[in-house]
Amino acid sequence: MIQWMRRTLRRRECELDAAHGWLKAAGLPYVRDVFLPDAEGGVLIPHLMLTPEGFCSLELQCMKGKLYGSEHSLRWSRFERSQRHDFDNPLLHVRGREAHLRRVARLDLLGLPSQSYFVILGDVDFHKAWPGGVVSADALQAMLRGWRGRPIPSRALTVWRVFLSVFVHEPVNSFGQRERGSLSIPEGVGRHV
Repeated sequence: MIQWMRRTLRRRECELDAAHGWLKAAGLPYVRDVFLPDAEGGVLIPHLMLTPEGFCSLELQCMKGKLYGSEHSLRWSRFERSQRHDFDNPLLHVRGREAHLRRVARLDLLGLPSQSYFVILGDVDFHKAWPGGVVSADALQAMLRGWRGRPIPSRALTVWRVFLSVFVHEPVNSFGQRERGSLSIPEGVGRHV
């Protein structure tokens, strides 16, 4: 049992490390753990990128099994082997963080778009269709490839720089330095559609 838990934790760490590497290697402005204070304490955005299409907030999770849930469900269920795990719909949290980001950074006032995604890493499938806003590792890489090399509007870059000067974050590629590396999935990391 302990060996199984260790293998599972190592696999999840490998998948998360790979995804962090893809985000870093994309050459886009990217920061982690952005803290946005509010009257109730604050909101933490795990991953925030500036893309040619605007601000993009991401949450990465490793999962395995069959998922039941939709974009608007309050709860999702995950079945792995004979076990059932129920949890709150992560899309609601991801979109709530994006709405908070839009308010705090005044993106609507500035006319800048934003998007948010819940990225599932691992061997998982939905009982029905994948909900909008939920993407696989392959879909994340395709999005990153699509954004690579496209120009980011100067207005968005200016807002990004001001945003980073005001809010606490962990810099990764704050201003989009290109890292050496590939956006391919390393051997051993689960692939899915």
